[in-house]
Amino acid sequence: MNGRRWLALLLAMALLLCAGCSFRTKYGDTFRFPLEGEPRQLDPQMATDTASVTVLHALMEGLTSLGENGQPQPAMAESWQTADNVTWVFRLRDTTWSDGTPLTAADFVYAWKRAVDPATGSPVVRRFDNIASVVATDAHTLTVRLHTAEPDFARAVADTPFFPCNEAFFLSTQGHYGMDAEYVLSNGAFTLASWQHHAYVSMRKNEAYHAAAGVLPAAVRYVITAPDDPLVALEENNIDALELTTEQAVAAQKRGLPVITMTDSLCAMWFNTSLPMLADAAVRTALRDSVEWELLTEALAVKGTAAGAVDFVPPDATASGDGYRERAGTVGYIATTNAAEALRAAELPALEVLCADDEDTLQVARLILQSWQKHADLYFTLRPLSDAELSARLAVGNYQIAIGTVSGYSGDARTLLSAYVSDGAENVTRLHDRELTTLLAAANSLEGLVACERRLHELCPCVPLWYAKRAYATGKDVEGVVIRPFGGNPYGAVYDFLNAEK
Repeated sequence: MNGRRWLALLLAMALLLCAGCSFRTKYGDTFRFPLEGEPRQLDPQMATDTASVTVLHALMEGLTSLGENGQPQPAMAESWQTADNVTWVFRLRDTTWSDGTPLTAADFVYAWKRAVDPATGSPVVRRFDNIASVVATDAHTLTVRLHTAEPDFARAVADTPFFPCNEAFFLSTQGHYGMDAEYVLSNGAFTLASWQHHAYVSMRKNEAYHAAAGVLPAAVRYVITAPDDPLVALEENNIDALELTTEQAVAAQKRGLPVITMTDSLCAMWFNTSLPMLADAAVRTALRDSVEWELLTEALAVKGTAAGAVDFVPPDATASGDGYRERAGTVGYIATTNAAEALRAAELPALEVLCADDEDTLQVARLILQSWQKHADLYFTLRPLSDAELSARLAVGNYQIAIGTVSGYSGDARTLLSAYVSDGAENVTRLHDRELTTLLAAANSLEGLVACERRLHELCPCVPLWYAKRAYATGKDVEGVVIRPFGGNPYGAVYDFLNAEK
């Protein structure tokens, strides 16, 4: 072989081996996205951390999935019907698991019953509290009966806890289900090719997927290690989309990278109302009103990533297609008097306050704790956590008081407010109030929604601090990646890349 041929061969090999190179085969493109941490376990009935949930949405699919507008659309179920929002009948597609095994209604029955089995110890068991029974009427028909009417049930079953589980495969893993690549069975758009723990998760297109013809990427790799320079990673195609800080977003726009910004999340001080010491709304409002808000307002005024919040619904939310916050204005609350005296009378024990481990949130948390110490002689412990761990603990109610950001299910104001009385993970405060439930049921107008917010201020399940802004960027040549607002939902995924190409 002459020198020129050797050179050509070496160049070709270098192109194929280059981790940062983007290339398109006849099967499609390869995409790379970041993960905020190592997935704990790819078991839909056990996963609560963001990394696991993100990967699961690429590997698996439930009865429904959520479209760009946050509304349910057919997935494993090609159709569904309900006459009273209590009895739901889902008609499944004629499809298979990635190993060719038929996927049937029995796979959903087994998964859901496994989730509520005390022996499983599932942290997402509360998601099933409203389900009275689930039956596989035949191989392609699933009938679900609820205890009470749930108009948004078709949306709820898009979440990972409701994903199916093949009983034979689960038993064959002998307790290792979801812990490594060989112990994962897919029914979604991708299969798990390799899981190099603490490094990356690599997936390839699942040709057995019912909509495989419409999936454009040939492969996807989730990179667990964060890039040293996010903007360089985007420019060199090492990463195809990722979340940026406000400063990084400004720099990305100057460098010609596509940037998407949204103000769709609420950072608040969250109270776990299921705990006896925080079950009384009077105690919660006293905690709110004993804070030195003047100092806190000054601290929030210098935040470059947020807009100060008074109410519960962020600016990006809509009602009847229009901006809810613009139309509703500020609802607000009337502060109680003698809040400090009320707290002293309540004789609260020493509580632990969790918070996101970033300087802005830590500064606010310290000011709040100093206020309580100064005015009510309350000495609480502050414990900073990573965003992933804080989100996981909020989702399962493993906290007393927490300061952090939560994204709702969708951009619909009514849905966001409904979270405060639901039985799902989105109800991080575990609040249940009959009057609020009644108001929400009748909230068919702007005035009705405002009445719900006013009632929330009375109940004070959380104290809004600021509306968090988020920014995402994609590579210059990347098209078709959908960035879901409101975080995709508590058990959803931010990125939808099934129609992505470059």
